[in-house]
Amino acid sequence: MSLFTIEKFDETTESWERYTERLEYIFEANNIDQNKKKAIFLTLLTPTVYNLLYDLCIPKKLSDVENTYPVLVSKLKNHFNPTPSAIVERSKFSNRARRPGEKISIYIAELKKMAEYCKFGSTIDEAIRDRLIAGIEDDNIQRKLLGEGDSLTLHRAIEIALALEAAAQDVKDLQSQRNPEVVMKIKQGNWRLKPSTTGKFTRSESYTCIRCGSKDHKQDKCPHLKAKCFNCGKIGHLGRSCLKRKPQRNYTANKDGNKVHAIAETEISSQIFKIVNLWRTTDPIKIEVQINDKILSFEYDTGSAYSLISESTRRFFRLPNPCPADPLRVKLATYSGQPLPVLGTLDVPVQYQNSTQTLPLMVVGGEGPSLCGRNWMEALGILPTQPYKVDMIKVTDNNLPTQLHRFRDLFSPGYGVFKGVRARLLVDPEVKPRFFKSRPIPYALKEKISRELDRLVKAGILKPVRHAEWAAPIVPVLKSDQTIRICGDFKITANQSLKVDQYPLHKAEDIFAALAGGEKFSKIDLRDAYNQLELDDESQLYTVINTHQGLYKYTRLPFGISSAPALFQKQMDILLKGIPMVFCALDDILITGKNDQDHLKNLECVLQRIQEAGLKLRKDKCSFLAPSLEYLGHKIAKDGLQPLPSKVEAIQAAPSPTNLTEL
Repeated sequence: MSLFTIEKFDETTESWERYTERLEYIFEANNIDQNKKKAIFLTLLTPTVYNLLYDLCIPKKLSDVENTYPVLVSKLKNHFNPTPSAIVERSKFSNRARRPGEKISIYIAELKKMAEYCKFGSTIDEAIRDRLIAGIEDDNIQRKLLGEGDSLTLHRAIEIALALEAAAQDVKDLQSQRNPEVVMKIKQGNWRLKPSTTGKFTRSESYTCIRCGSKDHKQDKCPHLKAKCFNCGKIGHLGRSCLKRKPQRNYTANKDGNKVHAIAETEISSQIFKIVNLWRTTDPIKIEVQINDKILSFEYDTGSAYSLISESTRRFFRLPNPCPADPLRVKLATYSGQPLPVLGTLDVPVQYQNSTQTLPLMVVGGEGPSLCGRNWMEALGILPTQPYKVDMIKVTDNNLPTQLHRFRDLFSPGYGVFKGVRARLLVDPEVKPRFFKSRPIPYALKEKISRELDRLVKAGILKPVRHAEWAAPIVPVLKSDQTIRICGDFKITANQSLKVDQYPLHKAEDIFAALAGGEKFSKIDLRDAYNQLELDDESQLYTVINTHQGLYKYTRLPFGISSAPALFQKQMDILLKGIPMVFCALDDILITGKNDQDHLKNLECVLQRIQEAGLKLRKDKCSFLAPSLEYLGHKIAKDGLQPLPSKVEAIQAAPSPTNLTEL
């Protein structure tokens, strides 16, 4: 009878290496014979992991004599935990700093975990000690640790850091009990009471005009004396200062369970504002969206740049565990200005009206209402946008509508075929073919996958086959419009044997340099770009996919083939060679000109060559003669190259140093 048991492996909660380590202890505690380990091990696998192991052992079977317990464990280890690059891991380790609000004990545990694959050898303790001192970002603790000199050990450094952290928290608790922070507002005026050093409340020296809210003048000199309030209709003040507006509070609980106001620090005009709704005229405006077949209610919050939910809401609706958030990109604070740690972020499929998109969602501690920020509003189409689309383009040149009309067939439904070009996959002939059976698919997606397979067969992209030496299982991907994209898992079949073309892909600097000097910009997007390039007959044998409906081979270049980007980029460079101020990056073609006439000439030449090549374009992703374009995290405009505000908001939102220590 077993004295100890172990649950089945779950890759979402535990690494394979640590699970097998615990399994060895179970074997030892139960005196399991070496010959029985393999049978017990296989019974502890879930059906998904068992099928995966079965595929990894092909052409041999699990019952094969050579497939011993250590061999099977090693196969799954190589699949779940491939050995990462020590160079990459050291780079991550050297850049890991302590996050705001993160406990030192958690930070140390993270450093030890990251150092596992850095191959520091005998210097691992020194490396963790140095990273602890450099990344802790606390003047008092760093000063104390550096004062210990080179004789400081990792054990001693941890003791000092934890002791100083505990002492700082104790001092903060004592000060909060002796001199609590109290802020009160008086309704009839702009008086603000604050505690003085004697413990009594005194009048604040700051003065705020009750007519407009400005601090630059008194109410009798306000320029809005004759302004009409949009809230109550009376003359003499603005709506934002109307006394008839009632306060509205959005609460989020802190770690102690006490309710505090949830506010977001976001970049507005290069300044940090703490946005909080202090007034209330009606009930909160809410929006209901569907996430993972569950209906969630969110409150509109245009003052917040991010959408968020509480940890209790996440658990109630059984959403996945969040990934740790980057503290440099976003900060949350309570109404009193205290930082509110973010537990992490989620990428969730959000269905609103007739569209579904994968959007980021922040998770904070405690309980409180879910907030819909500006990032969701813009993505869901709630905020107004004015894109430069084909249907609504307006320019002064009368030739442009005629040009678009000439090339209207480029935007027609269906797939194009790159004329006169057939891609060839170079596979090492000495490599043995790899055949994998189809993987189980969710029943909810089975019908959609069947429809997509039938559609691809009808379009000529897939062709059914009865026999094949090579076969890869499929990976269905649910797109934002609820349709399915079928991708072959070629990394376990053809990609391991391919001789990848060494054709260089362009860098971002090359793209921006080619567009320099342009006034307006156009962007053309190819529809399912790789699928418009045909494969030769021999190459089709390596792109067979195994589905629940049988075997299919690709007649076009499929997504997932490692040499596909180089093959496609080479043909596009040849197609567009010689056209000035035009740059192609895979399926995106960027076009500009020194003026509108030059721009239209280049645009016409590009469309002409695309039409002659037999390619098709995506109408909804094309834009023409726009004053600026957003591409690769930058805004390309006449004045030059600028980073997107969303990419630099963390730097702009950083507070200016006020002393030498902060500098």
